[in-house]
Amino acid sequence: MLWNKFKVSGSQYDYDQHRGFSNKSKSDIRSAKYRYELNVTKRGPKAVYKFVRGKMLSKVSVPIMCKNDNTLAANEHQSANLLADFFQSVFTSEPHTNLPPCLSPHKELFLSNIDFTEELVLAELIKISEKSSPGPDGLSPLILKKCASWIAGPLSHIMTLSFLNSVLPPIRLQALITPIYKKGDKTKAEHYKLISLTSICSKVMERIICNQMFRFLNDQSILSANQHGFLPGRSTVTCLLQCLNTWTISLD
Repeated sequence: MLWNKFKVSGSQYDYDQHRGFSNKSKSDIRSAKYRYELNVTKRGPKAVYKFVRGKMLSKVSVPIMCKNDNTLAANEHQSANLLADFFQSVFTSEPHTNLPPCLSPHKELFLSNIDFTEELVLAELIKISEKSSPGPDGLSPLILKKCASWIAGPLSHIMTLSFLNSVLPPIRLQALITPIYKKGDKTKAEHYKLISLTSICSKVMERIICNQMFRFLNDQSILSANQHGFLPGRSTVTCLLQCLNTWTISLD
């Protein structure tokens, strides 16, 4: 603003005002940067290494892989193909067969509809972790969370139309595949695990569907009492406790 004012007036006073504020701003920024970096060093070596990695100009998104003939890939494109070939080779395709019958038959119950109200969408948007990575659509989780009150309505409408028409935007069907190093030789594809980064909006929609499906299954007592996996509040620990209790009763 001051620079624009000087360009219009051409007065020395306006120029001096601009230079004064400009110099003060640069000084404040340098001081703030120094305090931040000093605080990073106080948090320990791990924080320092993370800070340095974040400042590196050369960031390798795809590690260099070793080919079958023990030669290194020439570029990131070849490395990505080697990783893709390995992940595809270990992918398990489930057979398209009928599910086994339920142990206890239930009357015919249906969850005929899923509600994507503005309130439900807003509640899920607020829960978004700001540290999450964006998906293929590039929508930042921070923006989605901070603007939740404004976008909950339009997003609710889009989700409702998608559900009713059984159609999703093409970008919602895509994912960014990221290789995560586990251990061992970093040039071997088998020492990486695959992480799929999908759209944050897709995850919000999935959670809304999951919550309503779980509520329906729970209210209708469809889930077995012996189900411990993929349920909130249950795990391998609760499964072992139930087994231990059964064994103890049997011994008595």
